Amino acid sequence: MMLKRQRKAARFVTGVYSHTESVTAMMKEVNWQPIQARHTSRRLITFFEIYNGLSPESLPLYIKVPTCRTRAHDCALIQISTNHDRSKNSFSPRTVRDWNALPPDLVFSKTG
Repeated sequence: MMLKRQRKAARFVTGVYSHTESVTAMMKEVNWQPIQARHTSRRLITFFEIYNGLSPESLPLYIKVPTCRTRAHDCALIQISTNHDRSKNSFSPRTVRDWNALPPDLVFSKTG
């Protein structure tokens, strides 16, 4: 639903209403990220602030740092296992999964 609105807004902002034109190209023209990418960015920024003590929130106790390191960056966390799909896509499991996939230069940056 939100993606549909964003695509209509891109047509409106660019003034191109032809259905043969690429809406993705219009969104690139006005420097808009897709809604899903913006949501992921916001979740990771919020997690970065919590992880680094820049937020009044604290990490839940079930988010743990591994005792040994493998190939991930030094701030990688133990992936939260869930029994249901609805839990798998909640904030913590989804964000820890995305956080562990980030390149080290982003994880160790000074600002979110």
